[in-house]
Amino acid sequence: MQRFFFDYVSKSETLSDYQGRYFSPSEAREYAGVLAIHLQYAPEAKYSGWSVVVRDVLGAEICSVLVPPNDDRGVVFKALPSDAIGSRGSDLQA
Repeated sequence: MQRFFFDYVSKSETLSDYQGRYFSPSEAREYAGVLAIHLQYAPEAKYSGWSVVVRDVLGAEICSVLVPPNDDRGVVFKALPSDAIGSRGSDLQA
C-alpha cells in the first residue's frame, strides 16, 4: 500500500488533496475513476472538463482521469409518473 493524493484540476484551478489515501497503484487508478464519476453528478458545482489527477508522495503524476460531461443518464433514482405507481403496486407488496 502506498499513499496517493487525488487533486481536482481544471484549466484555471486546482483543488489539492492534502491528506491522501492508501491504495495499491491499480486501486488508486480505479478510485480516481470513481471520483470522476462522483464529480460528474455533483449537484453543487459543474466539474465537466476537470480531471482527477493522482500523485504519489513525491508529487509525481501517476494518472489523470477526465470528469465526463454531466447528463441525466447517470441518475439512479427518478420519480415514476403517478399512474405507473398504481399499475406496479402489486409488484411492490411483500
